[in-house]
Amino acid sequence: MEQRMPPERYPWWVKLTLLGSRTRRTQWFWIGFELVVGAVLLALAIDTGAGRVLYLIAAIWAFVVAAMSYATILWIDRNGEWNR
Repeated sequence: MEQRMPPERYPWWVKLTLLGSRTRRTQWFWIGFELVVGAVLLALAIDTGAGRVLYLIAAIWAFVVAAMSYATILWIDRNGEWNR
């Protein structure tokens, strides 16, 4: 049996992404939410004249956060352990 890393030794970016959620199911919920928010903001950036840049920046940020959440799931699957 391989040794799993305890949560207090997780890298900072994993701890940041997990704030308030410790289950895999919750992380998948947040990925879906972040992707929907990013898609809506991207549609607003394309459709809106004024404020287009701010919507685009927010959309990109939402997609980056979703990618971080996915990377966290992969990291914990390989190195850590999910709460049940």
